[in-house]
Amino acid sequence: MFITPTVFILGAGASWHYGYPTGEGLVKKIIAKAKELTAYFESSLNSSNNQYPYLILEEFSSISLDDQWGVALTQCKELKEGLEQVRPLVIDYYLGWNAHLQPIGRLLIAWVILECEKTYLELGGNINQQERLSASPFKSEQLAGHECDVKKFNDDWCRFVIHNLAINCTTSSDLLKNEVSFVTFNYDVSLEVALHKGLGHIRLFKEKMMSLQSFLEQVGLNISMGRCEMCHLLICQTSNGKGQLGTALSNISSITRNS
Repeated sequence: MFITPTVFILGAGASWHYGYPTGEGLVKKIIAKAKELTAYFESSLNSSNNQYPYLILEEFSSISLDDQWGVALTQCKELKEGLEQVRPLVIDYYLGWNAHLQPIGRLLIAWVILECEKTYLELGGNINQQERLSASPFKSEQLAGHECDVKKFNDDWCRFVIHNLAINCTTSSDLLKNEVSFVTFNYDVSLEVALHKGLGHIRLFKEKMMSLQSFLEQVGLNISMGRCEMCHLLICQTSNGKGQLGTALSNISSITRNS
């Protein structure tokens, strides 16, 4: 139990253990997704896609459909080229400097984050370890990256927090006596999921789930209203559309919602 008031301040490194990228890694993945999205917009423009890109262009609903796809394509290219030239340390600053690119930026962030969640669930381990080895300048480590079993890496720092939260608790309500809070700047909900699953498998807390939910709310963590709520909203809306983007995001969404 945390007796001394304790605050955890989390950055991207905290989510790295659970398969999510660091700040710069997220920028690289967004650039890659922007290339895919550019191809989808070009295809939509050339094939006269009869749905309009409302997730990106709500304020342009008065212009023609072809013009809307054209603007979406232009913004996607601008975001990709800007990120390649500026190479920001984190995506947030760049989107803050370019407010007109925020809608498409949020869409791409949602895509990357949910795809990372999907990969982690499928592999049962941290894909970053494999990618780290594969990106090594040493050929031996590159080969090891292709062959390594990500399940063998002991990447799970949240278990230490769970242990300290539960130790010395004799009733479910004791969980609420923990003097702890969390401040996170991450888009993902890996912390929420880890705490919910870990504490939820302790019978003392599982018998009275209200105490567990009250604790999560007390420390500012609520699974149903996590920071990725907007990401899930974007995915749910996009999955109603057609084409590779809608299909890809719909598949990611269905897996994460059922996890």
